[in-house]
Amino acid sequence: MKMLKPVLLALIAALVLAACGDDGGDTATNETPAADAAEGDDEAMAEDESDEAMAEDDDAADSHSDDTDGDEAMAEDESDEAMAEDDDEAMAEDEAMAEDGDGAAGAVAVSLVEWAVNAETELSAGTTTFAVTNDGSFTHKFGLARGDSYETLPQTDNGAIDEDALGADFLGDTANFDAGQSEELTLDLEPGNYVLFCNIAIGPNSHAAAGQTLSVTVS
Repeated sequence: MKMLKPVLLALIAALVLAACGDDGGDTATNETPAADAAEGDDEAMAEDESDEAMAEDDDAADSHSDDTDGDEAMAEDESDEAMAEDDDEAMAEDEAMAEDGDGAAGAVAVSLVEWAVNAETELSAGTTTFAVTNDGSFTHKFGLARGDSYETLPQTDNGAIDEDALGADFLGDTANFDAGQSEELTLDLEPGNYVLFCNIAIGPNSHAAAGQTLSVTVS
């Protein structure tokens, strides 16, 4: 019996050691999957954070792109508005020029001398301004009447044109003006024949009778 005691003790110790060895193995085995799981979680978190960072960068890039596109669109709109304003101004200028030109035949230079009326004999119909200069030595005036010639117009005894007898065919005249001075007369001329004249008369004499007339045609 004394001999069996050491053997039993040795077997018990061996069993205890074996049991401890199994527990250690289990612990190591158990710790390895936990560590692997932790490492996996860390890697997954790192990947998520990387994805989030990339998404933020993409959002920032999209935002910058949107801002750039918006700025370019605003610049294009401003350019279009400026072009539209320029077009409007150009159209306004063209309309103003057209209005000024509608029915306007322009200015006709007229020179009064002793004893003649010098001017173009072919005029354009429409609103016409006669720019008359007294290039003579005496006082003169400028008038205009419908008619084929001086000879066909009604006259007074001294050869002056009878403006009262002309009625509506007498279109108008300037005041008397001295040598070296100028006057303007603006009239609306229809196509036809007209006579330009100086109708100053003194006693038995008149400038028209002396030859200060001119027949013109308006077309």
